[in-house]
Amino acid sequence: MKKTVMKEVTCCDYCKKEAEYLTACMNCGIEHCYDCTKMEGKHYVRAVNYGGSGDGYYCKKCDVELTSNRSSPRHIAYRKIESLRNEAKAWNEDFKLRANEAEQEVAALRE
Repeated sequence: MKKTVMKEVTCCDYCKKEAEYLTACMNCGIEHCYDCTKMEGKHYVRAVNYGGSGDGYYCKKCDVELTSNRSSPRHIAYRKIESLRNEAKAWNEDFKLRANEAEQEVAALRE
C-alpha cells in the first residue's frame, strides 16, 4: 500500500534546513534554527541574575541597527541588563582574585 502524506514544515530563514523549533528576531521576525542563532543573532536575557522565559533574540543586522540608532526601548533595556551582567561578572572575578590573594597571604604568614 502506498499513500501520499503532505506535511507542513518550518525551515530556518538562514540555512534553509528544516527545524522543529525556530527563534524569531524580535525586530524583523526572521527565524533561525538553533545552530544559526549562535552565529547569526544575539540572545539577551531578561534579568541580571537569571534567564529563561522573556529572554530576547535579535538577528545580527537588527542588533547592530538597533544598537546604533537606539530606536527600540525594549532593545535598550535588554542591553542595559547585559551591561549589568557584565559588570557583575567583572566584579565577581576581581573579588575572587583579591580573596585568593588575601587567603594566600594568611597561609604564607602561618608557616
